[in-house]
Amino acid sequence: SMVDYGDVQTIPASNVRPLVKRFAQLPIQACRAALTGVVPKDRSTVWDEAAKQYFTATISDKVVWVRFVSQDQPTHLLRMHIIDTSGTEDIYVAQDMVNRGYALPIQKPE
Repeated sequence: SMVDYGDVQTIPASNVRPLVKRFAQLPIQACRAALTGVVPKDRSTVWDEAAKQYFTATISDKVVWVRFVSQDQPTHLLRMHIIDTSGTEDIYVAQDMVNRGYALPIQKPE
């Protein structure tokens, strides 16, 4: 199997091949997703620049685990946990963002 790491590579033009026609008709392969259990620290729907930079730095250039939790209807937004397992301890990115002041936990109704 092949994992897409988002790498960019330069290859010789002789290695470029035409796209197989059946792959030119694929449906959209991307989907909207969000961390589960957290909201931006100001409770808005938009993350501030510092939070976005921290999130990007936390997950870039490493393999992370993603666990899908739910899918909102009718928007089809996927809710997920992202877990950085690259160090000696697993880091749940959403909880880490709360701990560092970039996010607030979503309060569950009692």
